[in-house]
Amino acid sequence: LQWFFPIEGDIPLWQRLANLVAYPLIAVAIYQEIVADLRGRSREFRNISQASLDQIKSLLYLVEASQQVSSSLDLSEVLENATQGVARALEADQCAIAFPSETDPSQMRLVAIYNPMRQGRGEAASFPLEYQLAIQQAMRRKDHVIIEEADNVQLRALFALLGSSQTGPLLVQPLLDDQGAVGAIVVGNGRSRRPFGPNEVKLCQALARQVVTAIQNTRRYRMAQDRIAEMITAQNKTRRASLQARAEIQELSDRLAGTRAEIEALRQARDALEIKLMGSRAETDTLSRRLAALENDLTRQQAEGSRMMQAKLPDTPIGIIVTDAKGLILATNTVAEGYLGRKRDELQRLDLRAISDEPQWPEAVAAAAKGEAVQLMLPLGTRTLVCGMTPLSGPGADEGQVEGLAVILEDPLAQARQTQ
Repeated sequence: LQWFFPIEGDIPLWQRLANLVAYPLIAVAIYQEIVADLRGRSREFRNISQASLDQIKSLLYLVEASQQVSSSLDLSEVLENATQGVARALEADQCAIAFPSETDPSQMRLVAIYNPMRQGRGEAASFPLEYQLAIQQAMRRKDHVIIEEADNVQLRALFALLGSSQTGPLLVQPLLDDQGAVGAIVVGNGRSRRPFGPNEVKLCQALARQVVTAIQNTRRYRMAQDRIAEMITAQNKTRRASLQARAEIQELSDRLAGTRAEIEALRQARDALEIKLMGSRAETDTLSRRLAALENDLTRQQAEGSRMMQAKLPDTPIGIIVTDAKGLILATNTVAEGYLGRKRDELQRLDLRAISDEPQWPEAVAAAAKGEAVQLMLPLGTRTLVCGMTPLSGPGADEGQVEGLAVILEDPLAQARQTQ
């Protein structure tokens, strides 16, 4: 522009030529500096992105391994998933989990081994702890141990147990709980010989905590399953005893109903005799004496029936009371006498309504006397019992006719303590 459109003033020719050369050189220098700065920043951003990508990848491996470890409640499956997840997260060639032997703590046992390129032994194997100083040191210090590639007898033996004929870097991470070291994760790179860095160590420590939690969950689940099985067994025993007691009570009720039918027939016969012998005092007296004798026999039969019923009541962990249709107690077992705090003689012919002062008790007895099965909680002294009343009916009885009541008393706290 200075050449073709001169400005005011006299500018020498050499200055114009210098400007034509200097200005492009300055522009090129500034451009090169900007490009160099951008390249440096690009390399820095690339390094940051690669580190972030490695961290994200480690987190994804951690989440995936945690999901695999916690996906089951079976101990063997948890350990298999754990070894596979640790090997994938750390991109390791071999991985195994070792626990001390239950019978001999000086022996270690590889309970789970993962090696995609398995060579040689792959099943669970035992070895003396004193012959593997790396594992012994990790469990004693309760911290990880890293061994760089070394060729020694112990390392070759350990990699052979992992299924590798070659040795390489080794990482041992102890499994820690509240009691201390309960096992160890053994990770090796016998094929790639890639060393383990700080990121792999942190990732292995996080996975070790997940493995310990999963193992504790499996043990709690197994204990809960055993406890549930014991409770179901105890409940089945109690149910069978209850059914047997009810069957025996029903049998006694049938016998009692037959005795009452005989008593009723004898009473009808007495009434007929009284009508026929009304005109003759002597004959009436004779028949009265005979009737009195029959009543005495019936009374003895009733007493004998009560004794038989008392003897037939089973010795079960539940209290049993049998009454007649009027609610008078005919028989009890030892557990019921202990719950009521009275002896057998005191309870004979006692009204069932008199054993409790609770307001709902007479109503429950009345409902059961009408043929309804009743169940309620009955406070007696320091106990609160589960009370069930079942109406009893003899053979040939009309529908809704109650011949007696069967009362079952159970102490749930005593049942729970017996189960424990």
